[in-house]
Amino acid sequence: MPLPDHVPFSGPTYDAETGRVRMGVSDDDDAVPTWQLVEPGVGVCHGLILGPAKIGKTNVLRILTMEAALTGIVVPWLADPSSRHNLAGIWGNAIDHIARNPSETEDMLGAAAAVIQAREKERLPSYQLPSGERPAVLLLIDECQYVFSYSPSATKLAELIVSRGRSVGVGLVVTTLDSELFYFGGSRALRNRLAEKNLCCMGTKGLEQLQLLQADLSTGHY
Repeated sequence: MPLPDHVPFSGPTYDAETGRVRMGVSDDDDAVPTWQLVEPGVGVCHGLILGPAKIGKTNVLRILTMEAALTGIVVPWLADPSSRHNLAGIWGNAIDHIARNPSETEDMLGAAAAVIQAREKERLPSYQLPSGERPAVLLLIDECQYVFSYSPSATKLAELIVSRGRSVGVGLVVTTLDSELFYFGGSRALRNRLAEKNLCCMGTKGLEQLQLLQADLSTGHY
């Protein structure tokens, strides 16, 4: 039976008890992969999506953006440093912060770092369980190599976000082509912290990428 061109959106799938969202549809619910959007009592989760061009990474990011926005407790910020997508045209006023090039993406990272620093001064544990009153902020950057590979300052900001953001409700999810450190501004710490909770590897090299990164993560040396 041929697959349909479009699958109707059946509504948000966020499970408040587990903090997970579904990343697809299937007749067998147990076969549908999930994404740890929030770890209850710990905070919002980072994530890494790897794969070659035109494999579907951007679509995964779109699913995450929609699911996050519909939770009412996670505010998505979107960045397209490659300038390939008309984010403002696609998302309109549904997204609070949109970056359309490397410079705007670095500004977004700086704004997220400022949020972290401000929230750390508040010393409130409630960000570890986001709510409508104190929502999490989730940055989603498509093809992150367009900013990290060329800007050490942007890489440093991202390192701050992945090392200090979770407990105060600031997360980072990126897509890129490969797990090579070049795509992460040479930062092993950035790459590995992104992959700790959510790691999606796509394409013919997907399993190999997954095994290599899991082996590296198991060492605990960032």
